[in-house]
Amino acid sequence: MALVNIREPIPYPARWSTADGLYASGGGSVLSAIANTTLSAAGDVLYFVGRIQWDDGGSHTVARIWFRTGAVTNVNGVDLRVGFQTVSGINPRYGDGVFDSSGDLNSPISSNTTYGVAITGGPTLADGTEICVAIDALNDSTPDSIAICTHNCGPTVQSAGVIKNSSKYVRLPSVVFESTDGTPHYGTFVSSQLWVETLTVGNLYNSGTTYDEYGIQFRVPFSAKTKEIYWYGRAASGASLSARLYKVGTPTQLAAAACETYLQMDTALSGVSILPLGSEVTLEAGADYIASIKALNTTNVYYTAIGAGTAISATGAHTSALPGGTNAKLVYRSGTGSWIAEQPNNWPFAGVLLSALDDGAGGSVSGMIVHPGMSGGMRG
Repeated sequence: MALVNIREPIPYPARWSTADGLYASGGGSVLSAIANTTLSAAGDVLYFVGRIQWDDGGSHTVARIWFRTGAVTNVNGVDLRVGFQTVSGINPRYGDGVFDSSGDLNSPISSNTTYGVAITGGPTLADGTEICVAIDALNDSTPDSIAICTHNCGPTVQSAGVIKNSSKYVRLPSVVFESTDGTPHYGTFVSSQLWVETLTVGNLYNSGTTYDEYGIQFRVPFSAKTKEIYWYGRAASGASLSARLYKVGTPTQLAAAACETYLQMDTALSGVSILPLGSEVTLEAGADYIASIKALNTTNVYYTAIGAGTAISATGAHTSALPGGTNAKLVYRSGTGSWIAEQPNNWPFAGVLLSALDDGAGGSVSGMIVHPGMSGGMRG
C-alpha cells in the first residue's frame, strides 16, 4: 500500500447538485448553473482567490488571462484592468487593492465575448499556489455595466465579491491562465465540485450557547490524507474560530488551526469555504473521524445541514446514496464534553478534502487485491 498525492482535492463525504439546479442557502430560490457577476459602478472590483492548477502540474509564467463577458452596457466607454493582487488576510479573502501585474481591456467591450488580456510582468506560479485575480472596472459610470461570467458555489475559491457595494459571492471563476514560456500551457482554479444542495437545517452557535462545537462525523473506506476542511456556512465579523479534526475514540485532536480568516464572513449569506487544518493528517481505512468548527468567543458562527425528512432526503435516501453518506452524521458538544450525535442523514454540508489516496498496492485490506492466478484486471 502507498498513499499517492492527488493534484485536485477530493471532497469527502462527497456532494452532488440536485437534479433541478443549485439552491441558495436555506433552500429558497433556485440558482442557475451560471450566475454572472456585474460591475456597475466606478471602483467595482471582482476578486477571485484560490489555488492555480496547470495542465501539466508544473510551474509557468502567466502571459494572458482569459475570461468571458455576459451582458454589457457601454455608453460612456468603460475599461477593465485584469491582473494579480496579493491575497489579503482580511475576511473574506480579497486582494490588497494593488495590482502587482496586470493588463487593460479598453472600450468598446462587447457582450457575451471571450477576451484574452495580455499580462505585463505576469508572475511565475507553481501548481497549487494561492493567487488572487482582480477584474477592476476603471471608469464605470451610470448607466454602464459589465457582467463577468462566473459559476455558482466556487469551492476552493475562498471568495469572489464586488467590493464597492460589499456584495459577497461564493462563485467559481470562469477564467483560464495561459503561459508562453516554451510550449503554451493552460491553468485554472482548482475545483472540487462542492455544489450547494437544498439546505433546510441550520443553527447559529458561539462559545456562550448550549453547544459551542458542531461538526460532521464520517468514515473513510480507504486510507487517505487530508489537510483541509470544507464548510458551508458563515460567521459574523469578529468571530474567533478553530477548525478541528478528531479521530473518534481518541481523546486528542489530530489537527487544529484558526479559521476565521478563511470562513465566509457575513451576517446573512453563507458560502463554501476551505479551512486549512495546519498540518496533513493520515486517515485510517474504516475509522471514524469528526471535522468540526469550535467557537472561541461569543460571536456567532453558522452551519447548514441537510435534514432527514426534507424534500430531497426523505427517509435518508438522498444522503445515503452519496459516497460516505451512510455513516455521516451531525455531531455537537459543549466544551470538552462527549459528542452528541444526530440521527444519520442529518448532516452538515461539511467534510474534508482528501489530498492523498491509497493506491491499493501490496494487497492491503483498504486497497484493491489481485487474487492468485489473475493475470488481468486492475492493479493499484
